Amino acid sequence: MIANQGIQDFFEHSVSQSPQAMALLTDDEQLTYGELNARANRLAHYLRSLGIGSREDMLVGVCLERKAHLIVALLAILKAGGGYVPLDPHYPQDRLAFMVQDSGLSVLITQDAFLAHLPQDGVKVVNVDRDDFLGFDDDNLSRVNEAHNLAYVIYTSGSTGIPKGVEIEHRNTIAFIEWAIAFFSPEELSGVLASTSVCFDLSVFEIFVPLSVGGTIILVNNILHLPESPHRERVTLIDTVPSAIASLTKIKSIPPNVKTVNLAGEALTNNIVQEVYQFEQVERVYNLYGPSEDTTYSTVALIPKGFDDVPPIGEPISQTEVHLLDENLEPVEKGIIGEIYLTGAGITRGYRHRPDLTAERYLPNPFEADTTSRMYKTGDLGIYLNNGQLKFVGRQDQLVKFRGFRVELGEIEATLTKHPLVDRAAVILHHFDDDDQRLIAYVTLKKSDVDKNQILSQIREYLREKLPPHEVPGGFMVLDQLPETLNGKINRRALPTPERHLLWDSATQCSYVAPRNAMEERLVQMWQLVLKIEPIGVQDNFFDLGGNSLSAIALIHDINSQFNTNISLGVFLESSTISCLSKNIEQKRELSQIEKHTSTLATDIILPDDIHPQTPFNPHKNYHTALLTGATGLLGSHLLSELLTATDYQIYCLVRAKDEDQARQRIRNKLETNHLWQSHWESRIIPLMGDLGKPSLGLNPQQMELLSEKIDVIYHCGAWVNIVYPYSSMRASNIESTKEIIKLACKNDCKPIHYISTTDVFSSQDIRKIAINQKPDGDYLCGGYAQTKYAAEELLQQAQKRGLPVSIFRPSNIIDAHQSDPTLVTEFIPRMFQGCLQLKLFPQIRAIVNLVPVDYVSQIIVHLSRHQNYLNQTFNIVNPQPASFEHILQWMKNKNYQFSIVPHSQWIEQLENTVKIGTYNSLAPFVSLLHFENFLQRSLGSFEFENHQTLAKISPSIPCPPVDERLLNIYLNHYISHPENP
Repeated sequence: MIANQGIQDFFEHSVSQSPQAMALLTDDEQLTYGELNARANRLAHYLRSLGIGSREDMLVGVCLERKAHLIVALLAILKAGGGYVPLDPHYPQDRLAFMVQDSGLSVLITQDAFLAHLPQDGVKVVNVDRDDFLGFDDDNLSRVNEAHNLAYVIYTSGSTGIPKGVEIEHRNTIAFIEWAIAFFSPEELSGVLASTSVCFDLSVFEIFVPLSVGGTIILVNNILHLPESPHRERVTLIDTVPSAIASLTKIKSIPPNVKTVNLAGEALTNNIVQEVYQFEQVERVYNLYGPSEDTTYSTVALIPKGFDDVPPIGEPISQTEVHLLDENLEPVEKGIIGEIYLTGAGITRGYRHRPDLTAERYLPNPFEADTTSRMYKTGDLGIYLNNGQLKFVGRQDQLVKFRGFRVELGEIEATLTKHPLVDRAAVILHHFDDDDQRLIAYVTLKKSDVDKNQILSQIREYLREKLPPHEVPGGFMVLDQLPETLNGKINRRALPTPERHLLWDSATQCSYVAPRNAMEERLVQMWQLVLKIEPIGVQDNFFDLGGNSLSAIALIHDINSQFNTNISLGVFLESSTISCLSKNIEQKRELSQIEKHTSTLATDIILPDDIHPQTPFNPHKNYHTALLTGATGLLGSHLLSELLTATDYQIYCLVRAKDEDQARQRIRNKLETNHLWQSHWESRIIPLMGDLGKPSLGLNPQQMELLSEKIDVIYHCGAWVNIVYPYSSMRASNIESTKEIIKLACKNDCKPIHYISTTDVFSSQDIRKIAINQKPDGDYLCGGYAQTKYAAEELLQQAQKRGLPVSIFRPSNIIDAHQSDPTLVTEFIPRMFQGCLQLKLFPQIRAIVNLVPVDYVSQIIVHLSRHQNYLNQTFNIVNPQPASFEHILQWMKNKNYQFSIVPHSQWIEQLENTVKIGTYNSLAPFVSLLHFENFLQRSLGSFEFENHQTLAKISPSIPCPPVDERLLNIYLNHYISHPENP
């Protein structure tokens, strides 16, 4: 065992052992241990330059989306010598402001999307979307933190309404990690799902335990996104709360390689355990118990298959002791209920800036001679069973575990009574079913002559502004008075039993809107079944009716099955009334012809096992002959010209033609049209009559055999480009042809493939930054073309792993900025500007217009393809200086083009009306797609590229002109109508 003084020491040891092993997988990123370590080190050196680590216990706030940079940031903070404070961007601003102030942050790491939500006074802000750390060293830093220093501070709710920060030291977490890696096998930890918010201490297990043994973190937004994760089959262990796993069992979504399930954070029922065991691959279900004050877990119990009692919380983990004591701090006998006190290596420092509360809950340990030893008073009640295991039986105070979060009911009550119309309040956690727990608020009002439904709506909104989402009650009951005990305290046992129809009936009756068609009637029935209340109107909000994201996931699964659609959780959250949801389903049906068929795509991206190189690749071989597909396209003709200029290759060009003469003429005509033809090239161009859309590229076996013997290298540029046509139409030309190219490259001598893809393979629902080496995930792709190119890339990546050299080039929107006749590969952008000017309206959207000249793209591809050290790499060929859509509209205004800018909904309504009455518009073919703002945004451009400077460093002699006024003058003036006179 290595001597660990900091959490990061475990990780750095794993890096030294297996730098090429996969450390982190997200939906769109993959990082090896070496890559993750390098990125964390660069950020850590940057944090050191800001003073982090210059003194003990400096804290750094982290408010980031759940992407790779979140894990990078946590490691970097620890490496730099600081401790991290997780800040959930969904928390109310008041709470975030308190956490930032109370923790005394030195630095705050965040991104553009959350800046406006965070206080920044007196805090150095590091913006991962804008700040550049590439210039900093990627070597490990000298460690400055010691085992007694703070590693992180987690804020939990407080009974007075003030959150309290638990201070956890490195030595606490080191002891926890040492237990975990001894208790769980390397196989179990080889793929750990990370689905928990870093504001909740289950995340400590999910992140730092697998990184300590060379395992892989599979990071998802939350556990409800696991079924959609491209890496779900890599998951071997799930660590989550009982209510979350219950939702996964309902939709049968526990991945096939999960053998171990850890359940913690809530009281566990046996029904949930046995439902998990219905999945035959699951071998072990553990019930884990422990508060943040004892560093995540304190006890563990293996609950066996077929168990038929209340699951115990088990026995203490290593370096932990449990004491069950009475009110005099004396041990109770077996079979007698006592309060749970914890001692050992996991006991944390205490509550930040709360010495009184720390003294109240962290007591001297009377069972140790060491006067520095302390024990933590949990407030939980337990009892020892006959077999020596501990059973949890409840709480002494008002702290409950709900959806994995520790919730102080007193905090919610204190917040409620601050509302000007609330007199008194009581909050309970009620169990409707094993997997349906809800916070219920009972209130009395200061005025009796008010509309209770309107008041409850106001109270809900008030709480949403003041409390985290998980602390907002799912139901409200207005009482004339709260029941009291003889001494005047609220008698919680006498509160009326909440029933669903009593909680929500009054709210629905006053604004009930009945279903208006068969789809809405069926959706109402489905909602009533899940929520167990009725009637439900089509304007009622799912979450106001007591629904939550866990119940939503099961409902979404049923909706998608019933209506043969693919509504995602994100769409459901935005369409949380039946009226909105039914419209969304109809729109999904309209789009279904261009969306991927999951089963087909899942099959298409698997390269058959019998396709692999027949001989090892020889990197020293001289190339004399190349195969080029797509030579009669814009980019293909420029690639042909560049290859003929920069090399002495004989080039076979696959062309659709009836005979060799016609094929040769087509190639020459294209070169001449693009002002590229040179007569002395003719003898080096070998036409090959074929068709990408046909088996074997339209060639007979003898031609394929001859080709495999002749060619040394392949440039696969050919594809069917159409953003409207469905996946099925382009599958043969774009996917099957790629399989044929791979077969050809594997036959006889192993031949490198240089594949021309597109930046469309990246998924996007908003403008986002594409990181260096980021890999596509296949989700949210706009149309069949993008899906087929993604599938082709997947096939090539598999071939590469089998030993075939593959380079992938992803150009953005390609233009030929020729002054007299500019050209664009895709027709959407010119149609967009033409159609909007015909309408005299542009939509108000965020988008980036990234245009790259075709000669720049072709020169870069040929240059990189001729250097062996760039093989097996992927390059995004984009403009390092793109233009925003807003900037281009301003350029058009300056040119006196006449139009207005309106919200997207108003723009699409006007466009639809125009098309319906038969008025010509260039955007008519796209009108059904343009309902989706993301389609429009994505087709214009919705990516910022982190690595756009990479190509400039590799090829400084090949400049890329910016998307500036000069380029716009050449390109857009050619494609859009001339402006009217002012």
